[in-house]
Amino acid sequence: FITIYDGDDKITMRSGATTVRDLLERAEISYDDYDTVEPGLDEEINTETFNINIYRSREAVVIDGNLKRYVRTSATEPEAVVADADIKLYDEDIVEIVPYNNLLESGMTVAYQITRAKAINFDFYGKVMTIRTQADTIGEFLAEQDIIVDNKDTWASLKDSTKIKDGTKFAVYRQGKQTKTVEETINYSTKTTYDYSLAYGTRKVTQAGKKGKKTV
Repeated sequence: FITIYDGDDKITMRSGATTVRDLLERAEISYDDYDTVEPGLDEEINTETFNINIYRSREAVVIDGNLKRYVRTSATEPEAVVADADIKLYDEDIVEIVPYNNLLESGMTVAYQITRAKAINFDFYGKVMTIRTQADTIGEFLAEQDIIVDNKDTWASLKDSTKIKDGTKFAVYRQGKQTKTVEETINYSTKTTYDYSLAYGTRKVTQAGKKGKKTV
């Protein structure tokens, strides 16, 4: 018995098909290169109960500053839509779904808008690095990075109220101290989402974790 989840439609049938591709052909369910079929088309159907998900593609528009890019995608997560548009994102960038006013032009009512993080050239106790941030001021940036400036032993080259722009140069100094700065590895966290269309007891990785780095 095989259950197919195709958008809002749910179809359950009995079949002797051996692969997902074979089953969809027998059921006369069409798909195109932009649609996503899970499990993959060549996945073997080898259990008494089997579930198939079809994610249909659609037109989407991604706005990145002055750049506007149209893409056909079956992705649902904003970051995945941007990836399908072949636009590079940094971890600190934000992607939001916003109203889109050009309905007559494109037929779309929403867009995926990227808010780019600003890159700061940061001198931290003598170690120069580039850090991206969504903070608007130096004070917000220091709070974001958990850096305390007491203006006695430690002071900053810019005031807390200074507005941050892309390429801002900023330094934090420490008087009378020798500080060694090293990079350490950060383990990634995991998030579990329950998908009741999968067979009981089945787990599937939707995005592999990646270890990060922090400066200490």
